[in-house]
Amino acid sequence: MKTELKTFIRSYVETALWSSTHSNAYCEGCGENLDCQVDDVINCPKCGSTEIVETSSNLDDAHFSDHVFTLDAMRKIVRDCKKFMNSHIYNETMESWCCGDIQSTIEQMAHDFWLTRNRHGAGFWDGDYPKALGEKLTEFSHAFGEVNIVPEDDMFHME
Repeated sequence: MKTELKTFIRSYVETALWSSTHSNAYCEGCGENLDCQVDDVINCPKCGSTEIVETSSNLDDAHFSDHVFTLDAMRKIVRDCKKFMNSHIYNETMESWCCGDIQSTIEQMAHDFWLTRNRHGAGFWDGDYPKALGEKLTEFSHAFGEVNIVPEDDMFHME
């Protein structure tokens, strides 16, 4: 189970970073990434330009490669992943749907858990699983509630 949990958590975190974005201000005058929200700045501190626009990047972008999850965020990730994997619905899925390659099934379920719980428009319900099973997994995932990853001070926080 430890190896399965590590696989699940790794895939869950990879999906979370891949599917999450961060918006910030960008100066079109000098090309400086201002690392704040557009509403927080009037003039670029580097060149004084007022040509400030909003940009968005995925959290798995190289810009965030030095970020790490806070201890609280990791605790929440581990707790939620363990709770999901210890559930009756997880075990039912592994017994009835596992496509032969257990690691790939675990990775796919972690991927779909993140997407479904956060209502990303894909996940357990989109046709990869038998309809009744996908509906059960979707309902169970929604019960966890949505979470967001917020980059701040070289750390990823979860809200």
